Amino acid sequence: MTGLVRMFDASVPPSSPYPGCGAVAGYIGGNTPHVWTRDEWNRASDGGKLAQLPIWVGFGEDDPAGHAEQAANAAIALGWAAHHTPAWRAIVADVEAVKEEAWLAAFGKRLQVRGFLCWPYNSTVALPADPPGFQVWLAQWDGLDDVPAIHDVIGHQYRPSVPFDGTSVDLSAFMSTELSSFGHGPRR
Repeated sequence: MTGLVRMFDASVPPSSPYPGCGAVAGYIGGNTPHVWTRDEWNRASDGGKLAQLPIWVGFGEDDPAGHAEQAANAAIALGWAAHHTPAWRAIVADVEAVKEEAWLAAFGKRLQVRGFLCWPYNSTVALPADPPGFQVWLAQWDGLDDVPAIHDVIGHQYRPSVPFDGTSVDLSAFMSTELSSFGHGPRR
């Protein structure tokens, strides 16, 4: 069985990593109330020691191709280079509980042109039976630190709103094989 890596994410990032996590996810733009700054990324990732996964909040937006351009530009501005070999860099499309298959298809296609993967973040109510060519970060708050054996699910957010360092974090588990698509090192 594939090994797992614990990850945390937060709307407002903590000033240090959540204990026991090897990865962090944070917001680079879209329909989010707080976009993480370079300094926030660096503090939350312990100066780049943790693997990092950028999130674009995509529900309730029009122009998916335009938003993919903005997401790619935001990722590049923070030091994530588009990467094709051996693994592509990923950008999460946070569409949570909204069925956005057409939006995701257009967003993902444009991200791919820019050299990035699109990983939707979906809840079980919005997860298509056969995700259209995407690997998925699943929101299923069951408290189980695992990755369920569901088609194309590579990560599992299992616990929301854990108080930590003056904010709250959500906890996830990811397949360690996917870390090559995360960002590594400090944001510049």
